[in-house]
Amino acid sequence: MVTVALAAVEWGNWTSTMANFRCNALSTLLIGSILLLARGLKSDSEDKKLVFKYPANTSHQETLSSPPQPLALEPVPPIQAEPPEPCTDPQRQLQFMQDSCGVKRYPSNWHRDLSCTNRHSSSSGYHQSRESYPVHEVLTDLVPPQMQLTVILIRRINGLLYYKYLSNGTSEQIFQPWSASKFLAVANAASKLRLASNYQVGLTASVGPIPLGDLVTSLHQYDYRFGASSNTLGRYFHNIGDRQRANQMIHDHWLDRPETETFGGNYGGEPLTFQYAFHEKNGQRLHLSPAPISRIRNRLSSLTLAQALLYLVMHREEPNNRLPDIQWDDLKTLFYGAEASTRYPNWGGMSSDTAIYLQAHDMNYIERRSQGMWRIFSKFGLGEQGEIVNVGYACFPVVDLNSQPVTDRGVEFIIAAHLPNGGKTLVERDRMMARAYRSIVQRIIEDKI
Repeated sequence: MVTVALAAVEWGNWTSTMANFRCNALSTLLIGSILLLARGLKSDSEDKKLVFKYPANTSHQETLSSPPQPLALEPVPPIQAEPPEPCTDPQRQLQFMQDSCGVKRYPSNWHRDLSCTNRHSSSSGYHQSRESYPVHEVLTDLVPPQMQLTVILIRRINGLLYYKYLSNGTSEQIFQPWSASKFLAVANAASKLRLASNYQVGLTASVGPIPLGDLVTSLHQYDYRFGASSNTLGRYFHNIGDRQRANQMIHDHWLDRPETETFGGNYGGEPLTFQYAFHEKNGQRLHLSPAPISRIRNRLSSLTLAQALLYLVMHREEPNNRLPDIQWDDLKTLFYGAEASTRYPNWGGMSSDTAIYLQAHDMNYIERRSQGMWRIFSKFGLGEQGEIVNVGYACFPVVDLNSQPVTDRGVEFIIAAHLPNGGKTLVERDRMMARAYRSIVQRIIEDKI
């Protein structure tokens, strides 16, 4: 005898058995439909499992006998070691720094408060923040020998964060970070705005009719939308935050990095036309005088760039590592741009950086296995002699049908890299950088480093 459960139909007070049911014409048709359904559900064994599976992102699941089988995880697709071929003139287009082929992907989940959903069971080889930690020199064979590099692997275990630092032996080497450091200028400006306004005004404010978050997005997209280059905007945020204060942020004010590293240099650009009178939607206002120009140079290591971005991303999870005075609303603006922007209605901020080095894997696979809950925040830099710098954070989760993390399957990491030379042209160097990222990201996802 086959028992049929119909969860979506209300049968009223029908309690008699099929054997005693006296049907009229309508009930006869109904019984015929039930029998057809029963034949469709008939099993070869009395105890075979019969499961109604509902769409992903719902928690509804009806089981007629016993629980469903465990989720079948999609295998990690193989990735070719060589990056894709150029889609346009290979001598003119920076395919990976500027996304000249238009392949940059954005997550389907757009929630601005999303925290990486990964979950791990073991902290072996990892350390908690601010502990004395080794930097494992295991990346030498994966990248060009001239590259300065730091990778931070992140694990979330029972609500705590654990880290593993990797490099090719160059994590402390100092270089000019160029535009890759602009996210720090923006963060320092946000901190200064909050402190000067008793925490009432921040990156959520506007200058005239323009939200500061739109300026953050333009800085990352290099679109000159407001008549200002990305370099001009970097200079503007330094004028807000104060260059001496930016340098202190690298040292005892926040990161505790060596005195040999400095930050506060200008980015060049055209004369500024923006004002320094800021207003929030709730009427709060603040006026600042632009900070003076300084002779501080930008000289940072890949470890400092990686550590700074790590602390900003983990603002909510690790309060002891927060940049003083900055608020989570400011960081959402840094990562995503102005909320409800009319100029950038989709993704902005560090999410919209033109570089796609971190999208080195099969992004369709990353989208599917995470149900759109992946994230990338990044900033590239290009030097006067063709030096390439990139710093970025990535969260690539694996979730089940109920959008819950599959233990020990997702990855979360930060990569900061500087490629000073290599290749006959800048296009070739761009490809070298992409190849190195591809090798590292593939091994991270496969849990081989």
